[in-house]
Amino acid sequence: MKNASNKAFVDHRRWKMSMTLVGVSILALVTAGCGGSISTHPKAAVNVGVIAGYTGSYVSFSDDLLNGVKVASALIDAHGGIMGRRVHLIPINDGLDPVDTVPAIQKMLATDNVQLVCGLAALDYQAGLPVLNKAHMVSMSYIGPDYGPVVMPYHWNMNPADDELGLAMAYYAHEKGVHRIAVVFDSSLGAQSIEPSVVSAARKLHLTIVAKPQVPETATSYQSVIQQVINAKPQMVLLQVEPAQAGAFFQQWQSLGAGSLPIVGTDVTIDQQWLQAVGPAEIAHVVSVEGETRTTSPFYKTFVSTWANVIKQPFSYVGSFMYDGMTLAALAMEEAHSTNPRIYRKYISDVSQPGPGKTDVYSYEQGVKLLKAGKKIKYVGITGPLTFNKYHRPTGDYGVYQGVLNGNSVSLATIPAEKLVGL
Repeated sequence: MKNASNKAFVDHRRWKMSMTLVGVSILALVTAGCGGSISTHPKAAVNVGVIAGYTGSYVSFSDDLLNGVKVASALIDAHGGIMGRRVHLIPINDGLDPVDTVPAIQKMLATDNVQLVCGLAALDYQAGLPVLNKAHMVSMSYIGPDYGPVVMPYHWNMNPADDELGLAMAYYAHEKGVHRIAVVFDSSLGAQSIEPSVVSAARKLHLTIVAKPQVPETATSYQSVIQQVINAKPQMVLLQVEPAQAGAFFQQWQSLGAGSLPIVGTDVTIDQQWLQAVGPAEIAHVVSVEGETRTTSPFYKTFVSTWANVIKQPFSYVGSFMYDGMTLAALAMEEAHSTNPRIYRKYISDVSQPGPGKTDVYSYEQGVKLLKAGKKIKYVGITGPLTFNKYHRPTGDYGVYQGVLNGNSVSLATIPAEKLVGL
């Protein structure tokens, strides 16, 4: 890991052997369903609301968010909890629908005594974040589009903003040597937050956009959209089509003769629900771009094996961002000696930003041990270094992945953050 101190790796060797036993203990800490973790900690639980769409069109994506928090809470409980308190997860269903987000959050704040909120993505963040910030509630979101030069003091994005994802997609097309691209995005809020940066970066990289049809969210036929792409003869297609549309869209895509066109998709296209809808024949022509997960982290293998023990499924890149958010907040609570969001939110920067005298740590166990010894730490996540700017957005690299049905995605390339500067 870049900038990791020697001491961090010495500490890592000390705890590596103990982590082989974590999988066994974790199985006793996780309940069936979404109720969070069970523990024998005698003190009151630390309640964490996980806001996502557990019904509707984004169940698989939302389950991944929740699963990431489950894995983190299991590891936290396995190593003493937060100041001796277990983590209790409370799933909050907003259907990833902004209309339902505000009442769901208001009810949670009024009745659930939460100390942290995880979740919120491109579809519900605009409605949810202002309510949470006004309530002085710390939130760790998966991703939100660039909401401008606004500091939300209680909110941290765990993934770079959507506009940077669009830059990375265009850069990858440029690196592959193509000159003619089609930009095909659906009309959802999440997709439309990415498309402008794709277009802007493509122009700066001297890529010619030969077709830019918008895919309607509800349609009986996509033939006119697909035919427009085919007639324009692009060398590559930059695309986002939601899982609910993907099955019908790609059936028509293949029947009309577009099946061999290479596609660069957003992070949506690496989700298992999307892959299942599209099918193996089309998956072979699709690569997906999303925030890089740093597989060089000393904790990576333990994270993957723990996910398998807890969730009984291949680990999710989407979930790994929420895993980092939960872990980061727990370490901040430990350093603050408080679970009060008004107090511990000031310590999130202290345990995430680099600085003199700090030791890089890669797990809750390693971090809390050093904090209790009076040491300063910098948490380096599974998803990246988690160094935040003044808007609480991380900087980092992007990865290009090949999706695998019912398996872990394959990393194909890395797009360094510095390559996107100026696009």
